Amino acid sequence: MTGSRAGSYRCTVSRSEKLKKAALYAARVPRPSLRSRTKRRKLIRTPGGRLVVHVIDKKHDYPKCAVCKQPLHGFPRMTAREERRGHKPPTRAYGGYVCSRCLRRGLKAAVDATYSA
Repeated sequence: MTGSRAGSYRCTVSRSEKLKKAALYAARVPRPSLRSRTKRRKLIRTPGGRLVVHVIDKKHDYPKCAVCKQPLHGFPRMTAREERRGHKPPTRAYGGYVCSRCLRRGLKAAVDATYSA
């Protein structure tokens, strides 16, 4: 090429992108269980100004109804640690196991069966 454009090629990666990349591929290797690429990573800026990578725990799916397999209402997506700590299910019969719609349907079917015979 001729002219002033010949030597004016610039890298399109910004400084902040370079810092992020450097932080993601830092020299310190995480423990083997955190090396999986399916783990979510989040860049955190420390009070000292460094960029460090925090590995975020994955959230499990919603609990499902045992009958219709639809997600149960009132249950958030939780990490394994939050699930171990516990979440209070509804206090009705089969609460946290069967959705209210299926429970109502099952109770009506049971009552109809007892009175129809």
